[in-house]
Amino acid sequence: MSGQPLRPSWRPGLSKSAALEYVGDGIRVNVVAPGVIETPMTDRVTGGTSEGR
Repeated sequence: MSGQPLRPSWRPGLSKSAALEYVGDGIRVNVVAPGVIETPMTDRVTGGTSEGR
């Protein structure tokens, strides 16, 4: 699917696959999944509404 955004569901599978691939070499795999965490500070930016998120 060219041009389609990646869905969050691929992250766990990709990280687990990479971790299993490299565990024998002593390499650890970490994944950073950026996103917004709802806090009073983000409510000021989004207006605290679901439309603003």
